[in-house]
Amino acid sequence: MPSMDLLLYFQDHLALQSHWYVNGCHYSRTLESWLERHDAARSAILRSFSKPQAYGSSAAAWTWYQRWRMFYIACSELFRYNGGEEWGVGHYLFVKKK
Repeated sequence: MPSMDLLLYFQDHLALQSHWYVNGCHYSRTLESWLERHDAARSAILRSFSKPQAYGSSAAAWTWYQRWRMFYIACSELFRYNGGEEWGVGHYLFVKKK
């Protein structure tokens, strides 16, 4: 993940108007919601993942379905760690330079 100040170094064409930090607990809840949606759509996801242009087999589809579940769970736990104060999300509002 990039540092919170990384985008501050790229203001040749845009100017930072505002920026703010959101505690990791908020993103943890977002990830939990994505996990719920993922689980609710299991059949559709597995069908889609089984297509030749995706992972190509039901075994591979199941593997990737589970990998995405682990991603949501692991990221949710990381962002929730230490009351959400270890990791968070930065938001930036840029405007065009005149």
